[in-house]
Amino acid sequence: MLTASTAGTPTARTAAAAAGFEGEIEQAPDEWLLEHDVRYWAGPRSLPLWLPADAPVARRRDVSAFLGAGGRLRPLRETTERARVDEVARGLDRPRRSGLTAQEESALLALRSGRECSQGE
Repeated sequence: MLTASTAGTPTARTAAAAAGFEGEIEQAPDEWLLEHDVRYWAGPRSLPLWLPADAPVARRRDVSAFLGAGGRLRPLRETTERARVDEVARGLDRPRRSGLTAQEESALLALRSGRECSQGE
């Protein structure tokens, strides 16, 4: 599993546990991800839960209007588990408009480990 160094190991481990992922978590520096055309937060070729270190304003967003409208903050584990249930219900192999494809993630992991990545990987 590929994650940004700035996403933090506890965050990555929580997301991985909620998804049932038991493999290794490969952390990559912001600069490396950006150099390899990985985008942050949302959209094609993006990593969720990642904001580069130089984008701290987005991490301090005021949530008072959300809370005032009856919203509630949930623990990350609960949020990721709910997202996983929704993903499974929608179908894991469906086309997506956001995130890395399995092939893109495999290719990036291969680059990080210094090995070649075949087209089918």
